[in-house]
Amino acid sequence: MREFLAMKKVLVQIILPIVCLGIFPPQTARADIAEATAYLLNQSDNPWVTMALSAVGEETSGEYLKSTNGSTAIEFAAPILAITAIGEDPRTFPSIDLIEKLKGYYTDGQIGDSSTLNDDIFGLLALLSAGEPSDSIVIAGTKDFVLRNQNDDGGWGFSVDGGSDTNMTTAAIRTLVESGVSEDNAVIQNAAAYLKSAQNADGGFPYDPHGMWGTDSDASSDAWIISAVTSMGGNINDWLIENVGGPVEHLLSLQTEEGYFQYQAGTGEDDFSPITTSYAVIALAGKDYPVNSISYNPPEPVDEDDDTEEEEKHGGGGGNTSERSVEDTVDIEEAADTEEATLTQLQAELEKLMTLLSRLQASATADPGAQRFTRDLNIGSVGEDVRRLQQYLNAHSCALNASGYGSPGNETVFFGELTRSALICLQMKSGIIPAVGYFGPITRAYISTHL
Repeated sequence: MREFLAMKKVLVQIILPIVCLGIFPPQTARADIAEATAYLLNQSDNPWVTMALSAVGEETSGEYLKSTNGSTAIEFAAPILAITAIGEDPRTFPSIDLIEKLKGYYTDGQIGDSSTLNDDIFGLLALLSAGEPSDSIVIAGTKDFVLRNQNDDGGWGFSVDGGSDTNMTTAAIRTLVESGVSEDNAVIQNAAAYLKSAQNADGGFPYDPHGMWGTDSDASSDAWIISAVTSMGGNINDWLIENVGGPVEHLLSLQTEEGYFQYQAGTGEDDFSPITTSYAVIALAGKDYPVNSISYNPPEPVDEDDDTEEEEKHGGGGGNTSERSVEDTVDIEEAADTEEATLTQLQAELEKLMTLLSRLQASATADPGAQRFTRDLNIGSVGEDVRRLQQYLNAHSCALNASGYGSPGNETVFFGELTRSALICLQMKSGIIPAVGYFGPITRAYISTHL
């Protein structure tokens, strides 16, 4: 089997230049999807994996998605996209209405954290996939917020006022096109120009062409670019570099004999490989996000006149006046009791918040630098800031270890594989792309707003 796979890789290297010449269409790359699909079928349940399997026609129940919940807007976006990918309604398929939960984070014209854009871009895409009307306040307001935060270079970044990156720019393109922005619109064309300027000499794409932690091409960025070209109705052959190839060729060069796509050449398999492979499968299958959209017809609003007619039919204004007056009095008393109980609860919550605020202020006064991170961290980094990062990860459901080395109360000053795996966990939960366990400016900015 290994010899067969090796021979197949050689054949791909021979065939790809012919593809570049346009003799065969880009869909020839579909042949590599079978191995990647087999790999994904053996991975744990994950929304991105579900989307990829749905994109290539694999049946998946998505049963695990029924228990979806979260405490931030971004935590609802991918599950919603996965649920619509399998043709289900995220309002009724899970145990709670995920659409209403996500819309509940809409405030002041944007979704979720006001300092980030990823929750707005992916949140908007998720709502559109669920058939939310384009003229709704949430859709229209969030779309305008995304448009207003396009950078001068044509791209978008993870955070408001942050530098552009290829991944968030492609996501914004897909979302805006899905929301009705024409591919010929200057907004989309300027974004495409930014992406074109980011292409590396090897035909692939980096996460950030100006990134301080490296500008090598990677599989995730290649895949997102390919899907963005699909979204714009473009031709991937227009993104070829003569005698080298383009994002498809570079992406295929990162596929391993085991079927998965490594993030960059030589990085091998890690916790994020199933998601990187999912991106690649969707791109090479000629699919885009959302993988599938459902239609939705909002319920008709209740006509108040109907309530009045119903009341009159049952004696409203007639001989049951005293009986109804007694019922109304009881209702008023119950409402008063409920309001008093709610007020008491609110006062108790306020006291808790004031106590917490006092503790935070005291902590900041005692050590004003304790909660700040001033440098990037990676495998091999040493320092007290590494210990603080481990403490943060342990306290936010991404523990390094259940017991012993790195566990809560046993944090260390060394950044090793346990720290990297825990950081990937946090990045995946928070929608930070790429989630590769590098503690750079994007993750530092996220943590600084979630202390």
